[in-house]
Amino acid sequence: MSDGQLQQFVRQIEGLNGEIKTLSLDKSEIYKAAKQQGYDPKILRKVITERALKPHERAEQAELFQAYWKAVEAERAERAEAAA
Repeated sequence: MSDGQLQQFVRQIEGLNGEIKTLSLDKSEIYKAAKQQGYDPKILRKVITERALKPHERAEQAELFQAYWKAVEAERAERAEAAA
């Protein structure tokens, strides 16, 4: 490994980090614009996240969420009954 190669890798990574920062700022501006048009940025992020999943992954996550939700809600209902 030469010092020249190492320096090149460092410069390339630093350049990419700058690009990532710029893209992140651009993305933030898009979310702000969407919010100004009446869209909820949290929901928009969720839509984008969900679209990145394969259909079977999305279905699996939805099933797990429902199972967890039912378990949590059942526990809450039991505590409410016990308190009453």
